[in-house]
Amino acid sequence: MMVQESMGRRLLLWLLVPLFGLLAACGTVPSKEVQELLVQKGFGRRAEGDVHVENYASVGAFIQFIPTSMDLLTDPAYAEVGMILAAAQPVGIDGTIYLPLVGPTLIIGLTESQIGALVTEKLQAYYSADPDLFRIDARIISKPNEAVFVFGAMGRFKLPLIQYETMLDLYVALPDLGLANIGKFRLIRADPQNPMIVTINIRDMILYGNTTYNLRLRENDIIYVPATLLGQISLFLKRLLQPLTVIIDSLFRYNSLRWNWSSLGSNDPYGPVIF
Repeated sequence: MMVQESMGRRLLLWLLVPLFGLLAACGTVPSKEVQELLVQKGFGRRAEGDVHVENYASVGAFIQFIPTSMDLLTDPAYAEVGMILAAAQPVGIDGTIYLPLVGPTLIIGLTESQIGALVTEKLQAYYSADPDLFRIDARIISKPNEAVFVFGAMGRFKLPLIQYETMLDLYVALPDLGLANIGKFRLIRADPQNPMIVTINIRDMILYGNTTYNLRLRENDIIYVPATLLGQISLFLKRLLQPLTVIIDSLFRYNSLRWNWSSLGSNDPYGPVIF
């Protein structure tokens, strides 16, 4: 009896050891190098902020500099400043712009007022100029990454934020909403710790004028548009029949090619040989 009980315990132990190993593997903590790459806060871009409060510089943004005094343009002593004011400068992938006489200057994440103050300070130090005369303002005139992401029944899009301030603005611009459930739009503000998800009923907004959830969009917002039940069935059938659609399309293309070949006067009824 004791021998059977001992063998049973050993068998149970041998069965549990692989299970414990699997659980340990699933709970493995990422290495230090991987942890350094993980997003700790926000969407994951190098610079973040609220453009509705004050715009800020991000990679690819164009910065235009404006003098507060026209004397900077007419005084020959400040001829190099004209190179800064001549055209807008893009923010490089390293987050810098190039200032003559100063060199690469890191401005990523800075607001317009901060950029103007930084550039003014650096150039004043070079020229030893009068602070009341030598002052330059900055204006962000273009930001290609300032956008919202849309996924769901109608496909996927990346839309410029400047054209769509609220949810209703975005809804009007979306194409092909025949399969979409407009009563369950989802606004997602991604974050590793505290993502925010809000369900929005666009139908109530249109029919009853309730703008409680006509939320103002922010940069990097994700909009998910679910499909209705019929829309889900339609999408399923579309994916199911997609291989057959490719075959039929190929046959039509081949027949069209044969017809074009015969119309050119070829005596070969089977068309050209295609490699």
